[in-house]
Amino acid sequence: MELNISMITRSLQDNSVTVKSLVAQLTDYEWEDDTFFCAGKFDFTFAKEVNIVAELTDSKFKNFGIIHSTIGINSPYFDLVWRNVPMGNRNFKVNCMILYFH
Repeated sequence: MELNISMITRSLQDNSVTVKSLVAQLTDYEWEDDTFFCAGKFDFTFAKEVNIVAELTDSKFKNFGIIHSTIGINSPYFDLVWRNVPMGNRNFKVNCMILYFH
């Protein structure tokens, strides 16, 4: 499974915006009753709660939806859940965007 994460940071002081790629370790993924779950861990924490938006696609570019989750204050962990994903032998790709305002 492929995991791509980008973070958009906006400074509320000077309105500057930066975009950078992040690396996270995928710690778990599984299906249960057509629900696909994946979890991961960054090697750092966020000083405040952040929003994460994620899209799940397969190797044939079928999109299984875009979901929203949060990463808690001082936590390196995240989890993502998609419903109505038929179980099968797929090569999944997860694209994530983290929105961080400071």
